[in-house]
Amino acid sequence: MAFAIRVLMGARAPHVLAAIAILLWSGSFHSAFAACVVPSDTAVISVQRIPPPESGSERLLQLGDRIAIKVKNLGDLLKDPNCTSKAALFLDGQLAKGLDAFQSTDDRDVLVFDLGPTPEAAAVWKHIFANPFEEGWRREVAFNVGWQDQGAFPGKPSVQKINLFPEGWAFFFLVLLLALLAIFAGLAINSGLLRDPPPPPDTVTVTGDQLDRTQPPHISSDPLSGRSS
Repeated sequence: MAFAIRVLMGARAPHVLAAIAILLWSGSFHSAFAACVVPSDTAVISVQRIPPPESGSERLLQLGDRIAIKVKNLGDLLKDPNCTSKAALFLDGQLAKGLDAFQSTDDRDVLVFDLGPTPEAAAVWKHIFANPFEEGWRREVAFNVGWQDQGAFPGKPSVQKINLFPEGWAFFFLVLLLALLAIFAGLAINSGLLRDPPPPPDTVTVTGDQLDRTQPPHISSDPLSGRSS
């Protein structure tokens, strides 16, 4: 009986080993291609300018600022081997490509972005600047973070009001306008464009003296004597 069991196990051994190998291989294959699971509560906690504005300051976010975005669970996601996609910034749900970004060394849940227009994100900025005059050069924008090739994280974004016309740009355009006005005034003075206009024709009076000077001299001749007078 014992001999028969040994013979049966020996006959089945290759099949058992093959089954174990298949299970091990499928497990490693599954782990290698497992999806990156983002928790449903992954959301933006805060958006802050670097350096932060002074206490009581009403300065808004604007183009050219460096911003720090704190996201719940971000540190764990970035170190997850299954999450290989690159984290990116989303504005109003649209991917803002080409922005410089890095993870903070002080808080692993914080990503730092340089907020500015890039050629890759032209469509996003066109959307944000669609109606600057109606918005009074200020606009609310939803900030979120997500994977570049998978979309924004599922949590609620942070809505921030940004200044579409930065203070530095306003000063630059003011100086440029004053310079153009000065150049125009100089050219107008040199060309005589700023001289007083001539009076209307019906207001000009001509005296007899002026009339005599404007008429050619009168020469009369005597046909009998051949002399001129």
